[in-house]
Amino acid sequence: MRIKHSFKRSNTALILDKVKVKLKLTSYKSPGLQGTFPCKPGDLGKNGSVNRQYTLSLGFTANDVGLTGVITKARELDLLLITRQFQ
Repeated sequence: MRIKHSFKRSNTALILDKVKVKLKLTSYKSPGLQGTFPCKPGDLGKNGSVNRQYTLSLGFTANDVGLTGVITKARELDLLLITRQFQ
C-alpha cells in the first residue's frame, strides 16, 4: 500500500513538472513507464499516427531505490522525446 502511495505522489510531481512519461506499477514487484513514443519499426499508431502509447519495463523492483531509478529514467526519456532524440 505504501508503494502505491509513493507512485501516486511521484506521478503528481511529474505532472507538475510537465513530464509526459508516467510511472506505472505493472505488477506488485515491477514498476514501469508509460508514455507516447515513436512507433517501433513495423508498428503503426492509432489512425496512422507515427506515435503510439507503450508501457516500458525497466527491470527495477518496486521499492524506494527502484522508484528513484524509475523517476530518473522518466525524466531522461522525457528529455529525449522533447529533443527528438528518442530511438
